Amino acid sequence: MADFIKVSLEYYDEAEKEKLLNYPDSEKISALVKNGVVDIPIVDFYLNYQSYYKNSGAETQESLLTSISKGVVFDRYQLEKFFEFDDGEIYLRDNILSAPPSNMAEKIGEAIGLSVMNYLFGMTQFDWAKIPENNKAKSLDYSGNVLTASTERYYVQVENKGSIVLDDKLGMESSRFDNVSVDLNKDVTKGKQVKSAPIYSHKSSVIAKKEEQARPSSICFGTISEVGKRSNGGAKCWLLDPPAEEFLFSPKKARLIHRYLNVVEWICSLHSRSSFAAVLRNRLSALMTLEDPYVLDSLPLKKGNGKLFNSFFSDLTEGPVSIEGKSAIKAEGVIGECQVINEEIYFIGVASDWYNVMVEQSFSKIISFKSPVSDFSGICKVVLKDKDFESLGFEVVRLGKIPGVKTKKYAELVGEFGQSSSGIVYGHIQLESRNRLTVNGRRSNFDDY
Repeated sequence: MADFIKVSLEYYDEAEKEKLLNYPDSEKISALVKNGVVDIPIVDFYLNYQSYYKNSGAETQESLLTSISKGVVFDRYQLEKFFEFDDGEIYLRDNILSAPPSNMAEKIGEAIGLSVMNYLFGMTQFDWAKIPENNKAKSLDYSGNVLTASTERYYVQVENKGSIVLDDKLGMESSRFDNVSVDLNKDVTKGKQVKSAPIYSHKSSVIAKKEEQARPSSICFGTISEVGKRSNGGAKCWLLDPPAEEFLFSPKKARLIHRYLNVVEWICSLHSRSSFAAVLRNRLSALMTLEDPYVLDSLPLKKGNGKLFNSFFSDLTEGPVSIEGKSAIKAEGVIGECQVINEEIYFIGVASDWYNVMVEQSFSKIISFKSPVSDFSGICKVVLKDKDFESLGFEVVRLGKIPGVKTKKYAELVGEFGQSSSGIVYGHIQLESRNRLTVNGRRSNFDDY
């Protein structure tokens, strides 16, 4: 499988083109559309595909990782039941017997639209936050897909919509199948991309609110994405100019706050009871309160006893938090947790480089941090409760012990992982690798934990 997805990119029409070319940095937009194709890292596509941004802040920290595990990892395999990925293209499979789940078009629209925005502005998943509901005017938030980020000079908002074009083998009329757009007689011609009927409907929805909201320091993109059969061509994305909202924070402050908030949420989810998490929460609160948060730039974080936190070394020794009892891909410097879902083990975590950046507290590094995107195989220290290992057929007496923890064990298992540009790492553990285990984990490379 290629490590990227090709997406054809166009302005929705000439009218939308003229509006978008009045945006700041419009030369970036023009160059991207002129090129015609955007290569989206498939690791980022899968991460953007799930609904993390809609749930962020609505769940407890303890449930965040479970939600991400199900969303990022489990949904990936569900998506591949209906779509094939061939040499950088994504197509609806020919042999499907039923329509995709009702929310799949929405998620694909979010995945493609957000990935295009990240490509355009050099951002990652950690730069975006959900726009709150506006009760004074018709809300932009038509289905929870409106997100906002900042370039430090201005706000960038994106409203994403998606459509899946099905063919007549399913015996459906041209209509709406829940959130999945169905078009039986889609015409494909050379030159500009031909839009199916639901695309026009999406456009009308996006621009219907233009007269109701001002936009002094914000710009807003609308993206409408479409995927379908191989005969329809690959994935497509059209750019529009919907209305934008105003915010209380300056764009420069928002750029920092969005990054800081998302990273802290992840670290606190993994280490909710650690002193490092508590100090990060306090610093975040101060940043949001201060008119100019940059007065705290590079101010080191300190423990309760006044000592500074340590950075992780390359082998994950020392560091600002204890990784005792945490799952880890030690060779790659990744810390996380494993979840058992439908009798399979899934990993979700974050690169330890983020911990070092947060210890240092250089705001320029926090804002600019991007992780190399990659797919890789690796050995994971899988930490689970005894009962979870037993449910999967493991002999608990043969597993590695964790000092001071009676109800959990660890096993050294092989997995397939993806690392996104934000530093989020997710993957699937190969249960067949359990045969490598020996009594009490003596063959493990993780005995020094």
